[in-house]
Formats: sequence, structure tokens, C-alpha cells
Amino acid sequence: QNTTAGRGLHAELGATISATGTQIYDNEGPGLVVTAGGRLECTGCDVYENQHSGALNRGGEMILRDTILRDAQAHATESGRYGLYAENRLGSIDILLDGCTIEGNQTAGVALDNPFPDEARMGVRIINTSIEGGEADNDQPDLASRGDGVLVCGGLGAFDGLDGLLLSGVTLHDAGRIAHGFDPLRDGELVGVALAGVAHRDEADGDGRGRVVVVGRVVVIAGVVVS
Repeated sequence: QNTTAGRGLHAELGATISATGTQIYDNEGPGLVVTAGGRLECTGCDVYENQHSGALNRGGEMILRDTILRDAQAHATESGRYGLYAENRLGSIDILLDGCTIEGNQTAGVALDNPFPDEARMGVRIINTSIEGGEADNDQPDLASRGDGVLVCGGLGAFDGLDGLLLSGVTLHDAGRIAHGFDPLRDGELVGVALAGVAHRDEADGDGRGRVVVVGRVVVIAGVVVS
């Protein structure tokens, strides 16, 4: 616990940080941070009740395995409440989430902002991970009022094994949206998102859904609100 430094673990300028079985909580900023070409790897960590986000990537490599990102709090100036937030400003971002649990984050489980896809690269792989939308402020029971599962702002290229967005074996649980910030029916806004073995579960009616609908080159999961 560290509530004075503002951030939990911060890797930057080529530095590498590795953590195993660590609790990272109650910081006045994100629990895990990568900037300016740093590399951060966590295995079996519990990251909770940090401000803005559990994990923040603004340029570098982040590898999280069997790690929990939960209950992010609002930051005094940046708001937030994301499980993981990645923002690319003409840099390079690589993220792997494998076997993770992301829950209780009011705004979004995972938020990806890549406003300059032609100049900045972003590769995000989310594998065998459970993502739950947090409770909305107004406590409305419908899914649209929940925190987003995966929130995408800006463009992501077609997943080619390195760049783009890959969701494989992912469960979206009580999440408001699979994607937001673009017209999901217009090809080209979010291109070539690769989905494999993705299921959506809505406990409200107990209906486990696994049907995947492809619209052009955009993939939408049945049962998830897309707007």
C-alpha cells in the first residue's frame, strides 16, 4: 500500500518491473503504470481500490497473468474508474492479459484509446479473462447502465498477431457494451477485431449466450449493448 507516491508500480524509460503475488491497493493514482517504453509484468497480483485505474499504459509493454483488477476509484482530476486504461499518443503499446479477472470498475473494464492509428501502434491480447461491468451511479438494473466491458475510442488495425485487438476465451459479465465511440455497423471504424471463443453471460435472466455475429469486418457479440 502506498497512498503518498500517487502510483503503485511505475515502469518508464526502458525500466522493467516484475511482481508476483503482490497486493497493490489504495493509491492516489493507478496501481500499475507503464510509460515511455517501460515494461511491467505481474503474475498473481491483486490490484484494487486505486484511483483512476487498476492499470494504465501510456507507452510500453504490460503483461498481466492471473491478476485481478478491481474496484478502481475516481481520481480527483482525471475521474477514471477503469480496470485497464491504454492511451496511445504516437508511441507503441503492447498489452497481454491472460487468465485475469476485471470487475467492479464503474466506467469500463478495459478502455483503449488510439486516436492516431496510422502513426501509433497498439497491440492488445485479452485471453481467458473475465470482464465485468461495474455498478452505475444511478443503480439502474438494465445492462446499458453498467460499466462497459471493452470500450474502444479511436481506431485499431486488423489483428495480425502483433497489432490490433484480440479477444480469445473472454467472458463478458453484466457489462454495458463490447465497444463504444464508433458506429459498429460501419466497416472501417474498428477493423478486423479478432474474436475466438467469446461468451456473454447475463445473470439477470440466466441466459448464457455464445453466438457471435459478424457485420462486415466488425464483430458484435449477441446480448451485449452496442451503441
